[in-house]
Amino acid sequence: MSDGLITAQNSLNKALSTAKSKLSQFISNPNFDNQIGLAFEQQSQTENYSTFPSLATPFASTVIADLPTSGTSNDTRNIINQWLSADTLPEIEIVSSAAINGAQGAYAATSNQIYLSQELLIEHQDDPDAVEKVLLEELGHSLSAQINPQDVPGDEGAIFSRLVNGEAIPPEVLATLKAEEDTARITLDGENIQIEQACKGINPAFDLIGLTDLRNDPNFQGIDGTGFDVVVIDTGLDATHPLLDDNYRFGFDYVNRDKNPDDLDDHGTHISGIIGAENEDIGVATDVGLIGFKVGEDKLDGEAIDNALQRVLDEVRDPNTTTNIVAVNLSLGTGFYTQPNQPNSFFDDETRFLIQELESAGVVVAAAAGNNFEGKPDSNGDIYDASGRLIEPNQRLNISSPAIYSTISVGAVWQDNVAPDSILNYQIPETDHIAAFSQRLNSDNFLFAPGAIITSTVPERDNGDLFAELRGTSQASPHVAGSVALLQEIAADYDVRLTPEQVRDYLIDNADLINDGDDEIDTVKNTNLDYPRINIYQSAIALKEDLENYDLFDSVSQDSISDTNTNGDRTSRVSVNTAATEQIAEDSGYLIDASDLNLNHFIATKDETWQIQVDANQESTDEPLLRLFEADGEEIVAVNVHDDAAKDRSNLLEVKLEAGTEYYFEIDNYSENDRSLIARVTASENQDNYTVTIDDLPLGQMTSIEGQPLSDSLGDLPIFLTQSELGLAYNIATEQDEPISQLL
Repeated sequence: MSDGLITAQNSLNKALSTAKSKLSQFISNPNFDNQIGLAFEQQSQTENYSTFPSLATPFASTVIADLPTSGTSNDTRNIINQWLSADTLPEIEIVSSAAINGAQGAYAATSNQIYLSQELLIEHQDDPDAVEKVLLEELGHSLSAQINPQDVPGDEGAIFSRLVNGEAIPPEVLATLKAEEDTARITLDGENIQIEQACKGINPAFDLIGLTDLRNDPNFQGIDGTGFDVVVIDTGLDATHPLLDDNYRFGFDYVNRDKNPDDLDDHGTHISGIIGAENEDIGVATDVGLIGFKVGEDKLDGEAIDNALQRVLDEVRDPNTTTNIVAVNLSLGTGFYTQPNQPNSFFDDETRFLIQELESAGVVVAAAAGNNFEGKPDSNGDIYDASGRLIEPNQRLNISSPAIYSTISVGAVWQDNVAPDSILNYQIPETDHIAAFSQRLNSDNFLFAPGAIITSTVPERDNGDLFAELRGTSQASPHVAGSVALLQEIAADYDVRLTPEQVRDYLIDNADLINDGDDEIDTVKNTNLDYPRINIYQSAIALKEDLENYDLFDSVSQDSISDTNTNGDRTSRVSVNTAATEQIAEDSGYLIDASDLNLNHFIATKDETWQIQVDANQESTDEPLLRLFEADGEEIVAVNVHDDAAKDRSNLLEVKLEAGTEYYFEIDNYSENDRSLIARVTASENQDNYTVTIDDLPLGQMTSIEGQPLSDSLGDLPIFLTQSELGLAYNIATEQDEPISQLL
C-alpha cells in the first residue's frame, strides 16, 4: 500500500470512529422519528417543513414534534443498530476524486458501496470531523436506498448528515437540499453505475467565498452579472477566447492606439476570465459584460492608465451610453503605503482624482494590494540576493498604489493547499491562509480574496492551451470585481442601485474573518491581526434581507443620519434629524455625491408642512442652497443666504407636502472656507409641521443635537437609491457647475 493510501486509510479510520459515536447519540435522540422523516420521506410529506424557522438537532423538539412520520424510522433505527453492533457498514472504497466525477464521496445503491475521495481523506487527515460529515452523507444515501423503493428527491444524505451532527437547517437551506440533483452515472472498474454524490464546486476558490452556495440557493437563481459591465484595465483582453467572446463588449489599446486590446502577456485575459468567463468553473459572473483597456504589457504606462480611467468616466457620464459599468479592476500597482494621501506623484494625483470621480458616478474600483509583503524588490524586481537573503524586508502593514485610494483593496489567500515545490521554500499553503507574498493593511477598504493558485483563461498558446494557473493579488482582485456585478444584479431586482460605499460595506461587513498568524506555516513576520475575507453568499443574503425588510425610519436606533463628501476644499454634509415618533418617510438617503451636492429622497406619509429656514453665516459661506424637488425633477422651492426675498421672511418658507408623494431634498454648498452645512428636519410638538434649518459649522466641530459626531451617525443603515433617482441626481448635478509600472 502506498504512503498516500496509508494516510487516507488512517484518516478514514478516525472518521469512522467519530461517525459511529454520533450515530449512537442520534438514535437515542427523542426526536429521532421526526428527523428520519425529514430526511427520508417523499416530498409530498415534507413539503411544508420549510415553513419552520429552524430545524435543529437536538434543540427543535417543539418545532418538529408534529411532523409526519412512518415506519421508516423503525427500519432506520434497526439498520443503524446493526451497523454499530455487528459492524455491518456498507463497504467503503478509497478512490480518486476524478473516479467519482470530481466528488468528495459517492454511494452506489446497486452494490451498497460507498466511495470516498483519497484527496478528501489526505487533505483532512487531521480533521476527522470534515471526513465524518461526508461519510455520514453517504451512509444517509445507503439508508435511503434500503428503506425507500425509489430515490428520495434532493440530497437526503446531506440532510441526514446535518441532523446527525446536530446542525440547524434553515428553511432556505432545506429547500435547496430538497431541490438538489445529486445523482450521476460513472464508469468504475469497467462497470457503468449510478451514484449519489457529495460534491463541492469544481473551483475551490468559489467554494471558499460562498459563490457555490449562492449558485445553489434558489433565492439567487440566475444571478450571474446579467445587465452589468466590468472594465479590466490591464495588459489587454483576448476577445476571441471561446470563454470570453460572448461577454466581450469592446476595448481599446492605449499602447498602439487601436480598438484591439490584444493581450501578449496573458495577465489581462487571465484577470478577465476570473471576472466573467462564461464557464461557471472559471468566472465569478458568467454573463457580465467585459470591457478591456490595454495599458501596457509587462511594464504598464501611468498616462495610459489615466487615459483608460478617463474613458470609463466619459462612458459612465454619457447619457447615450449602452453600457452599465459597475466596477473597474486594477490588478496593477507599486509602492508601500498606509494612507490614501501618501502617494504623491503626478500620476498618482491624477489617478486618485479619476477614481474619486468614478466612485461619485457610482463605479466601484477594485485594486490589487500588492505582492511584496516579504520584501521590497530591487531595480531588477528581485527581493532575494544571490545567497537567498531578502534584500530589503518589508513584512509590515502597507499596500500598493492605486489600491490605497481605491474603493476596495484586495489581498490574496490560498484557495486550497495545492502549490508547486518552489512555494514550499517560504510557505506551506493551506486553504484560506494568507499568501506570504500578499501585502496587507488593517483599513476600512481592505478585503482578502483567493489569489493562489487560480486557473483562468489566457490567449491560446502554441500547444493549444487556453488556460493557465497564476497567483498574486492580481488574481484576488477580480474575485471582488465580479462579485460587485452580482450584488448590483440582486439590487436591480428591487430597482435599486448600490453606491460604491454600500457595495464595499456589504462585502466587508459580511466577510469571514481570518487571522494572520494563527496557524500559518511561513517564513514571514505575521501581523497577528484579523482581516475580512470575502463571502459573497453572506453578503448577498444580507443585501436581500435589507432590500426586502428594512424600513429605514422605523428601524433607525440613532436620531440622525448623515453622509459626507469631500471634493478638494469643498465639503457638504446632509443630516436629517427628527424628534417625531411617527416616521416622516418610507425611504431616505443620499443619491449621489457630485461636487458638493447631496440629495435625499423621501416619501411623505401624510399631509404635512415643512418650514424651511436658512441660518448660515454669510461671511464664511458662499451660496448655501436648499432645494426641494418633485419626483419629476420640478423645483418646488429654493432658499439661499443671498435670497433677499427669503431674508424678508426671516429666511422662512412654508411648503405643503402631500401624503404618498415622492420628493427630493437637496443641500448644496460652494464653500471656500472648509465649512460644512448641516440641514436638519425637526418635528414640532404636534408632529404635523417640520422645520428645516441649515447650520454652518466648522469642520471638526460638527455634532448632532445629542452631542454625537455626525460622522458616526450613519452606522450600518442601508440607504438605497433607485435607477430613476440616479438619473435625476445626475441631471441635477451636471447643471452645477511616478507612473504605475508593475503587474500584481
